Amino acid sequence: MMHMVSAHPPTRNGQEPLHSWLLAGLCCLLCTSAPVEASSEPSTLHREMELLAGSFKKLSRAMRKPDRAQTTLYIKWSESMLARAQACKALVPTLTNGLPVTEQQSLIASYRRDLRETIKSMEKLVSSLKAGNLSDAAKIVKKLKKQRNMAHAKYQEE
Repeated sequence: MMHMVSAHPPTRNGQEPLHSWLLAGLCCLLCTSAPVEASSEPSTLHREMELLAGSFKKLSRAMRKPDRAQTTLYIKWSESMLARAQACKALVPTLTNGLPVTEQQSLIASYRRDLRETIKSMEKLVSSLKAGNLSDAAKIVKKLKKQRNMAHAKYQEE
């Protein structure tokens, strides 16, 4: 049986004190853990946009041949998209990481300006769907596709 050598005297039952075991465990963890890469986990903005994209994809497909009986579902998807976009207003694209401060500020201002325009389009989409105007909604979805493509080109890291 091996005995550990400790700077602390053994406790009454002959066991090492708990803080010795915790310290040893922490040292093992620190010595054996691999460094974590900053880009290994998606950002909050990325996760929100992925969720938004899920609803947008469904709505975009549905608007090719809209079914008036499904309008309630379309409204649900568009409201979900709007809520996700509004949640993204306070977030910042990871593309700004490592940029000089002035460039960061400029890119963030541009991102927020473009996002405001997208949110306006989404609000119009929700209004059109609630009014039962599926043809206008289909046009707005096409506009949102263009806005999405432009934003991905500007703000998404490759």
